[in-house]
Amino acid sequence: MKLLLPSVVFLLQVLQACSDCAPGHTVTGLVGGQAILPCIYEVTGPVSLTSARLYWQFPPKKVAYAFLEGKPEEQYVESHYRGRTTVPKTELIRGNFSLQLNNLTVKDDVEYHCYFFLNNRKAYECQLQLHIAAPYQPPVLSASRGESLGAGLPVNLSCHSFGGFPAPVVNWTDDAGRPLGRDTEVNTSVEQDPVSGLYNVTSSVRIIAAVGTSVRCSVFNSRIQQRLDSIVWAYTSSNTSLPFKAAHPQYLIILYVSAAVIVCVCFVVAILCTRSKRYRGVRTVDRQNHIKVDSSATGNLFCSIVYLLTPSSLFSFTFPLSLSLPPSLKSSVTLPLLCYTSLLHPSSV
Repeated sequence: MKLLLPSVVFLLQVLQACSDCAPGHTVTGLVGGQAILPCIYEVTGPVSLTSARLYWQFPPKKVAYAFLEGKPEEQYVESHYRGRTTVPKTELIRGNFSLQLNNLTVKDDVEYHCYFFLNNRKAYECQLQLHIAAPYQPPVLSASRGESLGAGLPVNLSCHSFGGFPAPVVNWTDDAGRPLGRDTEVNTSVEQDPVSGLYNVTSSVRIIAAVGTSVRCSVFNSRIQQRLDSIVWAYTSSNTSLPFKAAHPQYLIILYVSAAVIVCVCFVVAILCTRSKRYRGVRTVDRQNHIKVDSSATGNLFCSIVYLLTPSSLFSFTFPLSLSLPPSLKSSVTLPLLCYTSLLHPSSV
């Protein structure tokens, strides 16, 4: 049963790929995936493998797979195909010469011919085209950032996508999907990676900014019917710089996250300080905020933690914020800050 299951799966894949095995039949596969090139020979009985020869070739008469005298022969196969092509023996006996091609690359996008010889005479032949495709990455829309931007001024927009195959079609539309005016000049350049064979595409357009103007670009892969849209660039009268929907400067995100982490650390340490019941020793009082600070060994331990975790450059930023908190939380947040100050400047408390 375990030996029969792979054969059944392979046969189903062949039937799916061979919905129309007439000459000129095409098969589409994705880069890195697998493709089944169908070729079925109707026989009345089992094929004698010892007297059979099978070749899968591509122009100009190069070999992608060879089966001679009852076994595959890698020595005749082009190096690009070695280890990637197979025809199961269990299927070959039944007249199923379909080729399984693994780990597809752009170079596999060619026309293939299958030749079957029985007792040194050609008994059957198949011909089909393998189309390779690769999906593109979502296009990124960017704009030139000049010193001035206003209604009636030109704006240069650029759209970039990569990692796809074959070469795409780039379209520029407004937010509603309507094409831009006929007088809009569009420049599109496509470059193919010399190693992977995948395409990088860059398209640019120059428009005149006006209130309500919205523009987006799209990349279309016709082979797999893939359409990807960019974010929308929109201009309004209140804009003083180039606006993007859903855009956010990365440096602001880093700043917000860093500040949040520091505040959280200070808050946790403050809670530990206030809940400690080992307050003993000399106490000093901040008269302005009515907060008592313990300078005992335990208090100094927590204060030292605050000192190590809190950069001095952010103390002046965090302390005013702590004073604006509700009275129930003010002491918990302000305490580690005063500890921090006392360690840096003991004479100030």
